[in-house]
Amino acid sequence: MRRRMKNSSLSRWLGRNSIVNALEVRVMPILRGTTVGINILGNGHCNLSCPSCPVGNFDFGKTKTMDLPLFKKILDKVQREVKIRWVWISEYSEPLLHPKCHEFISELTRRGLPSFISANLNYMPDMNPVLGAGLTGMRISLSGFTQEYYGYYHTGGNIDVVKRNMERLSETNKKYHVPVTVFFHRYRDNVHEMSPMREFAKTLGFDFDSCQAYYRPIEKALSYVTGVKIPQADTELIERLAEPLLVRMGNANKIKSPCRSHYKQLEILSDGTIPACCHSTFDENKLSVDGNKIKYLDWSIKDIRKIQRKMKICDTCIAHGAHVLYNNNESVPDA
Repeated sequence: MRRRMKNSSLSRWLGRNSIVNALEVRVMPILRGTTVGINILGNGHCNLSCPSCPVGNFDFGKTKTMDLPLFKKILDKVQREVKIRWVWISEYSEPLLHPKCHEFISELTRRGLPSFISANLNYMPDMNPVLGAGLTGMRISLSGFTQEYYGYYHTGGNIDVVKRNMERLSETNKKYHVPVTVFFHRYRDNVHEMSPMREFAKTLGFDFDSCQAYYRPIEKALSYVTGVKIPQADTELIERLAEPLLVRMGNANKIKSPCRSHYKQLEILSDGTIPACCHSTFDENKLSVDGNKIKYLDWSIKDIRKIQRKMKICDTCIAHGAHVLYNNNESVPDA
């Protein structure tokens, strides 16, 4: 708690200092690198339909699965343009569903690039190829220790299947020693299940972390905070968040800082197009020029950033502090 308060005070000072913010935008991507998200599956290719995720609460068109040649071309260009901090190959999809997931990891390893995946483990193939490909780290996303809570927040999932797969993963990983983190999504009514899950993860040799759950996509979250009507099911989900969304976004809005997605993050979808950020899924908010969606391979990163910063969705997001909350751009008090 002491660390959070200290970081929060520092964040507020930084937010008020435009010179520091300008240096942050210019210097940090050079010093620490850019976090790159490349979705090797089309958004929505998932075996669950979680209510806080666009896969569960929003009907967007699935793009095709990315092939390895396109992945290599994208990496070639990214490596020419930016310093890469690490690469996530999962976003609103389940990467282990891709039959050649391990080949993408191997390519990153061959280039000396850190690779990460996030999985729900309701489906788990033979993990020897995945772990043996040089995976830097893996996150297991879950929201409960019993089916009562997990079954609602990870709709379509079975916590007993997840636990069995966690045990299998632990056994396989004894050969590879890939860092695995069990990442618990906290809601108002499931926090008591954190302790048993933490202990279970510990017995398997996994790390444990948690955060307050988020409601995505960002477009629907912004509709809610601006008073636009959203589906009743979404309202019910929001009411189960650990802290009221209006309160949490209000706290974030007190911290004035640039948006991390505009300079330290880069998101590329499986068809090569670029969303406004990793929290945005509306087709209308993919980067475009004259109504035509642009692709990463066809534009320089400098021009992509110019187009991105002019997005209307970004203006609305920043005006409400959502960019701080959703990107963890600064330390926001977290109950």
